[in-house]
Amino acid sequence: MSYRGAAATSIVATGLLVGLTVIPGAAQTNHHKLTDSHTVQIAQAPAGEMQRQVELPVTVESYERAEIMSYVRGHVGQVHVDIGDEVKKDTVLVTLHVPEIKAEWRRRLKLLAKAKADLASRQSEVERERAKGAQLEAAKKLYQTRLEHMSNLVQSKAVKKVKLDEAQYAYESALAASESNNAEIRAAEAQVISAEAAVHVAEAERDKAQALMSYLEIKAPFDGVISERNVDTGDYVRPPTGGNMPIPLFAIENVQRLRAIVNVPIQHARQVDVGDPIQFRTIRGLPEQMLRHIRAPGGKKELTISRYAKAAHNVSRMMRVEIDLDNPVIPETGKRLLQPGDYGMITAHLSEENRTEKAGTTRVRKQHSRVVSMRPAANHPHSPRRDWQPLSYVDFAVADDRLHREERVVIYRLDLVQDGSQLQNLC
Repeated sequence: MSYRGAAATSIVATGLLVGLTVIPGAAQTNHHKLTDSHTVQIAQAPAGEMQRQVELPVTVESYERAEIMSYVRGHVGQVHVDIGDEVKKDTVLVTLHVPEIKAEWRRRLKLLAKAKADLASRQSEVERERAKGAQLEAAKKLYQTRLEHMSNLVQSKAVKKVKLDEAQYAYESALAASESNNAEIRAAEAQVISAEAAVHVAEAERDKAQALMSYLEIKAPFDGVISERNVDTGDYVRPPTGGNMPIPLFAIENVQRLRAIVNVPIQHARQVDVGDPIQFRTIRGLPEQMLRHIRAPGGKKELTISRYAKAAHNVSRMMRVEIDLDNPVIPETGKRLLQPGDYGMITAHLSEENRTEKAGTTRVRKQHSRVVSMRPAANHPHSPRRDWQPLSYVDFAVADDRLHREERVVIYRLDLVQDGSQLQNLC
């Protein structure tokens, strides 16, 4: 068998009736005689996009990871979980002992009660003034009626004018008392508004103290596993301040869903696209037969690229690519299939950079029981067949009607196979 090629890729194109394995590497020539172990296998290669298979290292990370720190200063009262424990969202991880926060919370409750009592008192004052105003309004109407009656009597000379003056004075006094009462009602209502505002302030202060109280119970932000514990009962803890970062109390990681991280070299970065298929080849420490249990979210068997950075790292010159994974529990062991920190190898099927490129293609045809592989001249990619230049003369070539530029094929001696046979996995 003879092989001629440079770093080659799998051929998948319309009209190809051959499935084959192409070996990447430098140009080389090998000679083998087909034996019983080299069986000719028939295969149909479907039409599709040209793809490049790249084998790359992969590292598994948790989908979410949080370092748990204290929001307040204080001493640890009780630790409720340990490393390796699986916890649900809002599970209490640690309880802090900070007496002054509890005392402040109780003080705020008392201040709120006082503010509410003051509000109730102000509201009662308004009601009292309104009741007084109703009495004064009735007295004003009475004195007004007496004034009108006395005015009639004076006009009929039944009474002296001095009586009219007395009635006039009584009415005006009642009118002034009513207006004064209205002012007192407005002042009392303003006091009610002030008291209501004081209640709202007291409620806000109560809520703040209650929020500080809630920080005494540090809870899990999501479902996950405790991967680090750096705290014990009695430890003094504090929140991060400025650039001085304390050691986190816990680290929690979501292991129900994972991210497979691949750093793609810059020479392949432009070929990466969301949806490109990948296959796990190895995971260190995981039996090969267990790789079949790796699934995409939703239980899908086909693993594809979920997202990529669209920029290379300015030091490593590699681009970060992520593949989302489900992480099921294996019934036989009761443990999850993967864990953060696992590493291995994957094969990524990357799309060609220029998927529509057709210029400079290669054609293979038969001539006098031999196959002549020819291609157009570089300066005339679409020249007629008669102007094509010979590329190589071989006994038998596996190729299709149109191949991408720089493509190479595996070739075999014609006398060892039947004319027209398709070859696959022979090397």
